[in-house]
Amino acid sequence: MQNPKGGKGKKFLIVYAHPEPKSYTASAKEVIVKNLQAAGHEVKVNDLYAMKWNPVIGPNDFKERLDKEYLKIPIEHKNAVEKDALDPVVKEEVEKIKWCDYLIIVAPYWWGSVPAMVKGWIDRCLVCGVAWDFGKYWNTGPLKGKKAWFVTSVFGPDQMYTKEGAHGMTFDNRIHHLTWGTLAFCGFDVLPTFVAYNTSTGTDEDRKNNLNKLEALVKDIENIKPLYTFS
Repeated sequence: MQNPKGGKGKKFLIVYAHPEPKSYTASAKEVIVKNLQAAGHEVKVNDLYAMKWNPVIGPNDFKERLDKEYLKIPIEHKNAVEKDALDPVVKEEVEKIKWCDYLIIVAPYWWGSVPAMVKGWIDRCLVCGVAWDFGKYWNTGPLKGKKAWFVTSVFGPDQMYTKEGAHGMTFDNRIHHLTWGTLAFCGFDVLPTFVAYNTSTGTDEDRKNNLNKLEALVKDIENIKPLYTFS
């Protein structure tokens, strides 16, 4: 798909998770999709709740096993990729990851991380042999050249996410396990996390302002300087 402004459109995979379709997170997802499509980009949306995504990885993820007595997930993932023996549902998601230029995770921040749906998607789909490999991670990660972005929201104000605040650290530090430990690990260039504060305790005007800030970033997404980059 061609960009109306003359450039070539990019391919975006949106992994979205929230059980409430009227939530701030749902609104954020709509802002992202609308503006990317308006700019001529190709967009695929994984609505994990609508998909009834199973977040639990296990033996059924593999049609064939190297070791039927002891499940070693990275080894079996790599074997399944090489033999085209992934569970069909997982294989479909792996193909989307290979297809996209950008992976955008849109989900609330719950209990120090992403919701179980998202974590389970990561567990099952960022497979060894595609998203990472033995001796191939970070600057040699297989997904090097792609970009990833986490768009999220939190209950309280930004003052809580400081060294002096209730959390004792910045939000970047709180979510480092995802941005650096997962996305950058696979070789993604990782954009700075977009955090909407006060989404539950703030006003409608606060939420509108947050969405306006998000919209401006989406419109300029190809010019955002990454937080981590290997390109």
